[in-house]
Amino acid sequence: ISEHRGSDEEGSDEDEDYVDPNKKVPSWAAPDNLKAALEQQTGADPDDIFDSIQTCDLAEIFRSEAPPKPRYTRRGSSGNWLQDRLTWKEEMEYKRVMGFYNAGAGGGGAE
Repeated sequence: ISEHRGSDEEGSDEDEDYVDPNKKVPSWAAPDNLKAALEQQTGADPDDIFDSIQTCDLAEIFRSEAPPKPRYTRRGSSGNWLQDRLTWKEEMEYKRVMGFYNAGAGGGGAE
């Protein structure tokens, strides 16, 4: 349970607009700090921050003390992401369009 109202509670939509004046706001979320952090991240290539994910391990996500359920270890067609993954060319085009990669400038962080 959090000290922040509504973070772990379910409520109506009207509760979403409620602001508790006694709520402690973390220093990173103070308007000036948050704005500075967001401005610093502008233009950052997400691939430089997050690892590439090839698949999703459902047994790891839903792990418990009990042995994993077969439905988490067996992959049907909906769990086979290989056909839907982006090609290398699609990834490079995305980086170029977003300004993360400039083919004329030697790559600038390309893989």
